Amino acid sequence: MDPAWCRRVYLALLHEVHDLPADSTALASSATGDETEAKVDLLVRTALGALGGSHDATTALSPT
Repeated sequence: MDPAWCRRVYLALLHEVHDLPADSTALASSATGDETEAKVDLLVRTALGALGGSHDATTALSPT
């Protein structure tokens, strides 16, 4: 893979998540009530999912 292309894709994803309104249904699936944490959760879940990761991998990153 081309690292520059991967960086551009990640930055585009980051931009799209940043632009989501607080009441977006995409953020509603997060267990947290904090908008910033919900956006981070969405970004991580999406990036890991695109790389073939599972939901279990994303919950392992969540603080307990």
